[in-house]
Amino acid sequence: MNNKTVTIGVESGLASARERFGQAMRGVPQSNRINFAQASDLTRMLTANRVQLLETMAGRDAMSVRAIADLVKRDVKAVHTDLSAMLGCGLLERTDEGLRFPFDRIHVDFYISSQEPAAA
Repeated sequence: MNNKTVTIGVESGLASARERFGQAMRGVPQSNRINFAQASDLTRMLTANRVQLLETMAGRDAMSVRAIADLVKRDVKAVHTDLSAMLGCGLLERTDEGLRFPFDRIHVDFYISSQEPAAA
Protein backbone atom coordinates (compact mmCIF):
# COMPACT_ATOMS: atom_id res chain seq x y z
CA MET A 1 0.00 0.00 0.00
CA ASN A 2 1.40 3.37 -0.99
CA ASN A 3 -0.59 5.50 1.50
CA LYS A 4 -2.09 7.67 -1.20
CA THR A 5 -4.31 10.08 0.75
CA VAL A 6 -7.24 12.18 -0.41
CA THR A 7 -8.30 15.23 1.57
CA ILE A 8 -12.01 15.89 1.54
CA GLY A 9 -12.91 19.35 2.69
CA VAL A 10 -14.95 22.50 2.40
CA GLU A 11 -13.60 25.36 0.37
CA SER A 12 -16.04 27.91 -0.89
CA GLY A 13 -14.08 31.07 -0.42
CA LEU A 14 -11.71 32.67 -2.87
CA ALA A 15 -9.23 33.37 -0.05
CA SER A 16 -8.70 29.69 0.75
CA ALA A 17 -8.32 28.83 -2.94
CA ARG A 18 -5.70 31.59 -3.27
CA GLU A 19 -3.88 30.25 -0.20
CA ARG A 20 -3.62 26.76 -1.69
CA PHE A 21 -2.54 28.20 -5.06
CA GLY A 22 0.16 30.26 -3.34
CA GLN A 23 1.42 27.18 -1.51
CA ALA A 24 1.60 25.27 -4.77
CA MET A 25 3.55 28.13 -6.41
CA ARG A 26 6.03 28.05 -3.49
CA GLY A 27 6.57 24.33 -4.03
CA VAL A 28 4.56 23.14 -1.02
CA PRO A 29 3.32 19.65 -1.96
CA GLN A 30 -0.44 19.57 -2.58
CA SER A 31 -2.37 16.47 -1.66
CA ASN A 32 -5.22 15.12 -3.68
CA ARG A 33 -8.24 17.11 -2.64
CA ILE A 34 -11.99 17.01 -3.18
CA ASN A 35 -13.87 20.09 -2.03
CA PHE A 36 -17.48 20.76 -1.25
CA ALA A 37 -18.94 24.26 -1.21
CA GLN A 38 -20.50 23.86 2.25
CA ALA A 39 -20.03 21.60 5.25
CA SER A 40 -23.63 20.44 4.85
CA ASP A 41 -22.81 19.20 1.32
CA LEU A 42 -19.87 17.22 2.66
CA THR A 43 -21.85 15.63 5.49
CA ARG A 44 -24.74 14.84 3.15
CA MET A 45 -22.31 12.99 0.84
CA LEU A 46 -20.32 11.14 3.53
CA THR A 47 -23.09 9.14 5.18
CA ALA A 48 -22.16 6.22 7.43
CA ASN A 49 -22.96 3.73 4.66
CA ARG A 50 -20.84 5.62 2.12
CA VAL A 51 -17.90 5.86 4.51
CA GLN A 52 -18.18 2.09 5.00
CA LEU A 53 -18.03 1.66 1.21
CA LEU A 54 -14.93 3.85 0.95
CA GLU A 55 -13.24 1.99 3.81
CA THR A 56 -14.01 -1.31 2.09
CA MET A 57 -12.76 -0.12 -1.30
CA ALA A 58 -9.64 1.71 -0.08
CA GLY A 59 -6.45 0.18 -1.44
CA ARG A 60 -8.28 -2.44 -3.54
CA ASP A 61 -8.49 -2.94 -7.27
CA ALA A 62 -11.62 -1.97 -9.19
CA MET A 63 -14.69 -4.06 -8.42
CA SER A 64 -18.20 -4.54 -9.72
CA VAL A 65 -21.13 -3.05 -7.83
CA ARG A 66 -22.29 -6.57 -6.95
CA ALA A 67 -18.86 -7.51 -5.54
CA ILE A 68 -18.81 -4.36 -3.42
CA ALA A 69 -22.36 -5.00 -2.18
CA ASP A 70 -21.36 -8.56 -1.24
CA LEU A 71 -18.36 -7.29 0.75
CA VAL A 72 -20.46 -4.86 2.79
CA LYS A 73 -23.48 -7.23 2.98
CA ARG A 74 -25.93 -4.64 1.62
CA ASP A 75 -28.56 -4.57 -1.10
CA VAL A 76 -27.07 -4.11 -4.59
CA LYS A 77 -29.54 -1.34 -5.51
CA ALA A 78 -28.77 0.68 -2.37
CA VAL A 79 -25.01 0.24 -2.90
CA HIS A 80 -25.41 1.27 -6.55
CA THR A 81 -27.19 4.47 -5.46
CA ASP A 82 -24.41 5.32 -3.00
CA LEU A 83 -21.64 4.51 -5.48
CA SER A 84 -23.30 6.62 -8.19
CA ALA A 85 -23.44 9.63 -5.87
CA MET A 86 -19.77 9.26 -4.95
CA LEU A 87 -18.80 8.74 -8.59
CA GLY A 88 -20.61 11.96 -9.47
CA CYS A 89 -18.62 14.06 -7.00
CA GLY A 90 -15.24 12.59 -7.92
CA LEU A 91 -14.65 10.24 -4.98
CA LEU A 92 -14.64 7.14 -7.21
CA GLU A 93 -13.29 6.25 -10.64
CA ARG A 94 -14.90 4.07 -13.28
CA THR A 95 -12.57 1.65 -15.07
CA ASP A 96 -13.09 -1.24 -17.48
CA GLU A 97 -12.96 -3.57 -14.46
CA GLY A 98 -15.53 -1.66 -12.40
CA LEU A 99 -15.42 1.08 -9.79
CA ARG A 100 -12.49 1.93 -7.59
CA PHE A 101 -11.56 4.32 -4.84
CA PRO A 102 -8.07 5.37 -5.97
CA PHE A 103 -6.81 6.18 -2.48
CA ASP A 104 -5.67 4.26 0.59
CA ARG A 105 -6.65 6.87 3.16
CA ILE A 106 -9.09 9.73 3.66
CA HIS A 107 -8.39 12.94 5.55
CA VAL A 108 -11.47 15.09 6.26
CA ASP A 109 -10.75 18.79 6.77
CA PHE A 110 -13.29 21.54 7.42
CA TYR A 111 -14.27 24.23 9.88
CA ILE A 112 -17.70 25.10 11.24
CA SER A 113 -18.32 28.70 12.15
CA SER A 114 -21.08 31.26 12.46
CA GLN A 115 -22.96 32.22 9.31
CA GLU A 116 -23.48 35.73 10.64
CA PRO A 117 -21.52 38.48 8.88
CA ALA A 118 -18.61 39.93 10.82
CA ALA A 119 -19.21 43.26 12.53
CA ALA A 120 -17.73 46.27 10.76
